[in-house]
Parts: sequence; structure tokens; C-alpha cells
Amino acid sequence: MSVQSAVFLLAVLLAMVLSASACDCVTRDVTLNIEVDSSLVTCGDKLQGAHDQPVIKVPDADQGKEYTLVMSDPDAPSPAYLHWLRVDIPAQSLIDGDIGGTDVSGFSYTEPNPPPGTGPHRYEFRLYEEAPEQTPKYSASSRAKFSVAEFESENNLGDPVGMNCFIVEK
Repeated sequence: MSVQSAVFLLAVLLAMVLSASACDCVTRDVTLNIEVDSSLVTCGDKLQGAHDQPVIKVPDADQGKEYTLVMSDPDAPSPAYLHWLRVDIPAQSLIDGDIGGTDVSGFSYTEPNPPPGTGPHRYEFRLYEEAPEQTPKYSASSRAKFSVAEFESENNLGDPVGMNCFIVEK
């Protein structure tokens, strides 16, 4: 292997490690709190192993609105792996920490479980405000190869109003 090839390979690996260790949790319009095993998750926290369904709390959710929650693993081998898709979540249930709404068929919560030896995996939570009388749809039959950008575009969701993230590595 040439020095130039080795440097390129090293740069690619470094970029992968850095991207997998950074979470995008810029506060948007609302605060998206996640509790795992009764502990509040701070953006980018590293957690051990798999966990039960987290508690989602949004103390400043807009009353009268409904929301969509997407949990995905952008570090999976495909574009992303869909861990949870829930729609029509009433604001009051988010304020109360009782998720409410409806899991999209086949896409209820699946715990984080990155394959051993694949490095750190980010588990991103994105919360979207739904347009009145609009329930987002997702018709794929697989959790693999989920594209957040396509889902946002197909459902005219725009940017998430809240984000949070934690990291799991086995």
C-alpha cells in the first residue's frame, strides 16, 4: 500500500469515528428530554447495552399540536436503521411524559443493539410538528436503509422541532 493510500484510508477511518461520536442536539423549538432507566440523557451520553423504551418528555410542546417521533441509528451499515416511528402524538402526552400517539405498523420501539466491533452508534431522536390533519406515512417493509431526509421530504415535515441523541457501543 502506498503512503498516499494509507493516509487516505486513515482519513476515512478518522472521519467515521468522529461522525459516530458526535450528536446533533442543537436546541430547536422545543426541548426533547429522554429518560433511560429513570435517568435523564444529556445529548451525547454513552450508555451501556440495550434498554427498555425510553420516556420522552417535551415540557414546552405546543398545546393543540400533534407530533411525530423518529428514532434511528445513522451509523448502521445502511443509510440508517429505523428503531422507532410514532405519529399523532398529542402535545399533552409529551408534556406528561406519556408518549401517546400511534406506532407506525411494524415500527414500534426496538432497543439499541449495535453489532459487536462496529464502534459507537448514535441513536438519534427527532421530533417533528405535524401539519393539521396530516399523519406522516412510511410504507417500507424494512427498518434497514431508512432515510431521514426522504421521510422528511415525503411527508413535508421540514426540520425537526426537537432533537436528542445517545451513544451505545458493544
